[in-house]
Amino acid sequence: MSLTYRLLNPQSQDIDKVKNLFLTAFTEDERPSYEVMVSLEKAAFCEVKEGNEFIGLRIDLERDDLAYLFFLAVGPSKRNLGYGGKIVDDFLADHPHQRCYLLADDPAPEYKDYPMRLRRVGFYKRHGFIPSGEKINEYGVTYIFLAHGCEVKREDHLNLMRYLLGENFKYYQYK
Repeated sequence: MSLTYRLLNPQSQDIDKVKNLFLTAFTEDERPSYEVMVSLEKAAFCEVKEGNEFIGLRIDLERDDLAYLFFLAVGPSKRNLGYGGKIVDDFLADHPHQRCYLLADDPAPEYKDYPMRLRRVGFYKRHGFIPSGEKINEYGVTYIFLAHGCEVKREDHLNLMRYLLGENFKYYQYK
């Protein structure tokens, strides 16, 4: 399985497939608005393809020694075929000298989608990401930190978001 990653911007020819996947792969409370996503000039907003076939979307945010796997989505017809794992592995390979991390929905039993949350965390664990014990609430959703062979603190994440959002950081909602 050989995947290619192409950086996109809002004017890219194939942006509609990516936008549709972004809007349908996650519930509204799990994602920022599409407009916010494409306005992150420092984000690597990538279309994922195998040959000419659209597979999914990967969004990386990085600065200095941090690399944050912000979003990963695989098209419905390509799920459970190993593409998600390959995308995660490629993310790690693309950032060999950085502390790699991601946020996942808190897999606490009180959430109605607890089984899905547990499944997602299990997926990332199988690819070497370990829960760090850190949590953050962004826009009313509680996330846990998962890091790959390193330590990533809440403050590291907030500093990355502060850098990426610039003066718009004041609108970033977190607890």
